[in-house]
Parts: sequence; C-alpha cells; structure tokens
Amino acid sequence: MRPQTLAVVLLALVSGLAAVWGVRSLLKKPAAAVEETVSVVVATADLPQDEPIDVKQVEVRRLPKSQAPEGWLASAEGAASRIPAITMLKGEAVVKTKLLPEGAKPETIPVVFALVDLLPRVPIDAKQVEVREIPKSRTPAGLLTSAEDATSRSPLMPIPKGEPVVEPKLFPKETRPDMALLVPPGMRAFTIQTPKFSPILAGLLRRGNRVDVLLSAAPPGGGKDDVGKGDAVASTVVQNVELLDVHENGQLPEGRNDANAVTLLVTPHQAAVLDLAQGRGVLQLTLRNDADGAATVKKTATLDDLGLGNVPVVVALVDLPTGVPIDAECVEIREVPESRAPEDRLTSVEEAESRVPSRPIRKGEFVVEPRLSPRRDRPDLVASIPPGMRAFTIQSSRFSPTLAGLMRRGNRVDVLLTVTPRGSRNDRATTTTALLDAVGKPTAVHSTTVEPGSGTKDDPNAVSTTVLQNVELLYVHTNSRPEDDLEGTISVTLLVTPRQAAILNLAQERGSLHLSLRNDDDGDAPLEEATATIADVAPIFAPTSDVLTIRTLRGTLAGRDQITVHHAAGAKAGRRQGPGGPRPAPPGPSMLSSRP
Repeated sequence: MRPQTLAVVLLALVSGLAAVWGVRSLLKKPAAAVEETVSVVVATADLPQDEPIDVKQVEVRRLPKSQAPEGWLASAEGAASRIPAITMLKGEAVVKTKLLPEGAKPETIPVVFALVDLLPRVPIDAKQVEVREIPKSRTPAGLLTSAEDATSRSPLMPIPKGEPVVEPKLFPKETRPDMALLVPPGMRAFTIQTPKFSPILAGLLRRGNRVDVLLSAAPPGGGKDDVGKGDAVASTVVQNVELLDVHENGQLPEGRNDANAVTLLVTPHQAAVLDLAQGRGVLQLTLRNDADGAATVKKTATLDDLGLGNVPVVVALVDLPTGVPIDAECVEIREVPESRAPEDRLTSVEEAESRVPSRPIRKGEFVVEPRLSPRRDRPDLVASIPPGMRAFTIQSSRFSPTLAGLMRRGNRVDVLLTVTPRGSRNDRATTTTALLDAVGKPTAVHSTTVEPGSGTKDDPNAVSTTVLQNVELLYVHTNSRPEDDLEGTISVTLLVTPRQAAILNLAQERGSLHLSLRNDDDGDAPLEEATATIADVAPIFAPTSDVLTIRTLRGTLAGRDQITVHHAAGAKAGRRQGPGGPRPAPPGPSMLSSRP
C-alpha cells in the first residue's frame, strides 16, 4: 500500500471516531430545567384605599415563581373582603403588605350626607340628611359631623342626593340667605297673607315646595267678610309656583297674628294677579307634587257645588219615546242646584212612573210636566198612535208572559190563535179557512188553519197558528179588577193596521188568543213552521183511527185559499201515507205578516 493512501485511510478513521464521540457527548448532556409557576391574585380594577375588596375586582393568574412578588395571595377568596391600606392599581398583584391585617377595619369619622337633592337657598330639614361613618382617608374638606350642624342651613349651590354636605357649599352659620339671591333674573318674590288655619300650620308646606294659589272671592259689591255668602266663588288664580319662604307668626307685624305670610317666586304678571286677588277675597295655598308640571284647566267653584240648596229632579236614564208610558227603571232622582232645576220638574220616580211623554225626552234630560201628557188614571193612548195605525185591545190568556213580568210596554209580540175544527172525524170535509170566513178577505190569509167549531181545547184536531207578527205592545191592563175581565184572560192593547184590527176582532171570537214575545231587532222574516196540531205536542194525544192532513191550495183572489181536512183510517195523526210508509206532514205556509 502506498504511503499516501495509508495516510488518507488513517485520517478518515480518526475523523469518524471523532464524530462518534461528539454525538455521544451530546446525547449524554442533561436537558435544561423548566421553571416552576405559582397562582397570584391580580387586581382587574383600581382598588381604593380603605374599601373592602369585592371578589369581582380580582382574578387569579399563573406566573413564574421568580416573578411572583413577596407576600402574594394565591386565591380570589383569600383577597375578598380584605381592605387595602393603600390604593392598588388595575393589573397590580394583591399582596399582604398592601392590605390591612385580616379582620382589621380602617379608622372612620362621621360625615353628613344628603338623602335627597338639596336645592339652593332652601333651608335644610333634619329629615333630608343622615350621618354616615366613612374612612378617615376619604373625608372631604369642611365636612359636617352631625345632622344638627346641617339643619336650617341653606345651600349655596345644589347638593345632589348621596353627596356629603360640606361647609363650602352652605351659607355661613347664623345668617339667613339674602332674599335677593333667591330670585332668578326675570322673576319676582311676592308675599301674600294666608288664613291662620292653613296647611303651613300643619307642617305640610316647606320652602322649595310647589303650590297653587286659590282665591275665595265675595259676590259683586261685597267685601272679604262676605266670602261664603250668596254668589261667592272660588278659583285657582296662580299655578305651580315655588314657595320661597314661610314667615312664622313671630315674624309678622304686631296686630297681624290672624294670618300667616308666605313669599312666592312668581313672574311679574303673576305678582300683579296676586296683588289684585288678595284685595278681593281670601287666598289659600294647595300643595302639589314637585314633579307635576302640568297646568290644569281653571274651573270656578260656586256654592252650588257644595250641594247646599240642591233639590231633587227626575232625569231620564234612556231615551223616552213619545206615547210609551215611563217605566220606573228608565228614570232616576238626582240632586241639582236649585238655580238649575226647572220649575215644572218632577221630584220622585213615582210621579214619573206610567206617565206618557207627549214629546221625546232624551237620555240625561229632565222629566218635566210640559213634556208629558195630562195626568190621568190611564195613559192617553191617542198620543201613542201614529197616523194610519190603530190601537186594538184583545183578551189574552192569563197564563201569559205579561203576568210573569216578561213583557213591557213597547215590546214586539206575535199573536197566536188556537181553534178547533168542526164536524165528524170520520168524514172527509173540505172547508174554507176559518180566518178566511171570519175576516171575509181572502188576501189577508197566509197561514193554514181550520174553521172553529164547538169542540173543546183538548180536541185532538185542535190547531194553533200565528195570525199576526211583530206588532207593538202599547199597554198591559194590569190595573183592571179581576172580576171585570173574562175568566182566564187579561187585556192587552196592540198597535196594528186597520186590516190587522179586523182580523183580531173576528179571530178572538173564533178561538183563544195568546201572545209570544220576540226580540225588538227581529224583523218580519217568516217562521219555518206556522201551524201546529195536537200531534206536535205529543203523539199520544192524536187520534189513532184517522189522520188529520192539512193542505193549502194557493189560488187567485177569486178562487180563494182553500184547505182540505182529510180523516183517513189506519194512520197516526200528524202524518200522511205515502210510498214507504207514513211521512211527516209538509210544513205550513208562511203566517200573516204584521205589515199592512
């Protein structure tokens, strides 16, 4: 081997050994140590001196132990309620050296604080302030230490609620504020006399309150001694003015101890009004809420408003139409001043009850004699009858809604007629309609019925139908003696057309009449069923050997309306034969309308 080659091999071998040794030494070198961290309480807001720490004002952060300050706190709970001895800034660690010893409290002194907003130049009341203990480090300059020090002192400037009351903000002791300093530019201070028995004596009014001024004035030509007599009035002359000062009796001139003096802050015009007012009568103050700045409508009060000399009058509670007797529930008694009461007034509900208005009386109007028909035992029905109409009296069943108190004058009613067919039930007979025969006018009949006969009301062939609809009830004759009426009936008077009067006249001779009450707003719409038989009451009362079938043949005027009464065996009453067995009888046609 050549020497050069051997040298290169040896050099390479030495380099490899050196590299291996270096790697091994690096692997054997120990890793750098990680520094330990600790929990430290840090302020999230400025912590004032002598104020307990709130748990929301601090937080816990992890810091390297080498950066943690001496005496640090490790938990927020440990810092809560501790009191800083000095102010600590936001972001600063909370340490024991900056806190008072645990359980210790800072030195405090009493300081007067305002409980309400204190107004300039208005003397302070003892109830408007209180004494609080605050740390000595936070006491303001010129502080007051007792409520007595602040009472009756007048602020030079506004002192908001919650602020301490200090000397620099008050007038000097033993001095009253200069009244001129209390009057803003453009305003005036005006003193008035108020009665001795005033809200001032009751302790209701204080300086700085807002008040209204009332004037009680004598009647024209009278003096102050005439207040409260005749046409005396009282009215609000000034509203929402500030009370500057209250002058106690000891401050009044000699001989003026019968009144109290107050000074008000007013405009020049209000001062002129007050000056004129106190020469016309007696002035009085009314206290108002300081926050109430709304002006009220000035309204004069008179002796009539006191209810002295009032008299009873009858007043309508609803509109009272012409011709309808007055019900006791439609009027009431009210007390009004005699000067407003009409001369021909009624003074009791009994006087107005059953009287008939000759002219309409509106709701709220007085019920007076000139608007009523002359007083009679019975109401004057002539005034109740419009032109073209008639008042017709009929006999109605005593077992009627009229006696049950359901019907009143002015109600709308239907009239029902009950009749019994005449003739043998085993015969087939065709007759004209009973009312058709009774009235004699075929065009007046629109309902199905049968000719009245000699049967009784319990006859199974009895038929009831409505002959008039929607007629007005003028009067219920409840005052008539029972022996004067027909047995089992009572008289009622209806407002009808001449044709309807003729129908009712003959209808009540051919059967018995009954009334049914309807809604006043219900029109002339025909009912679904106009006629009823005994089978509609109960099938047990219907004849078993025959069936009563009522059929109307509508024809011309010359042909007249016809009904056919069939008596056939083998079917129950109220049904007719047909394919598939008995079927209900068809409904009757529409009944007689109340319209002419």
